[in-house]
Amino acid sequence: MQAMIKRISQYCLTVSLCLFACVSLIAAEPYSREGKGYEIFVFGQFMSGDETSGLGIDITFESANVWGAGGGYSGDYFNLNMDVFFGYMGWSATGYDVSMIDQNFTLTSVGINVDGFLMYQISPLVTIGAGIITLKNEEIDITESNLSFTMGVGVRWDI
Repeated sequence: MQAMIKRISQYCLTVSLCLFACVSLIAAEPYSREGKGYEIFVFGQFMSGDETSGLGIDITFESANVWGAGGGYSGDYFNLNMDVFFGYMGWSATGYDVSMIDQNFTLTSVGINVDGFLMYQISPLVTIGAGIITLKNEEIDITESNLSFTMGVGVRWDI
């Protein structure tokens, strides 16, 4: 019974999101970005994991999803913005007298980005940026901040 309720809930959410998208796309007014100026946004981002080793210790960083918000100035074909995000990244270390399994870093970041896109309501997007990312684990008292560089592609949807 619970599996059926879960499936119905997922179906209703999917239909609702599709209807929301259609309403935005079939608005009576023609789409124009003219005069939009300042804007705010929310985003989700995937960060791929990696492995490294040294001094006989192997460290594995898991992939992570982070969520954030930002704001900036939007012109006809570009957006200059600042964003903040938050998430968790799992990691483990094994090797020379070390065994730390299933640890987590809290990720926080502040960045400045430039996005480029076309003049359509739904448009491909290219972005580059720089910022500061902080990794923190309170269990073993590690806090590290690093300069970060971002680049990506995606889809921009002006609702």
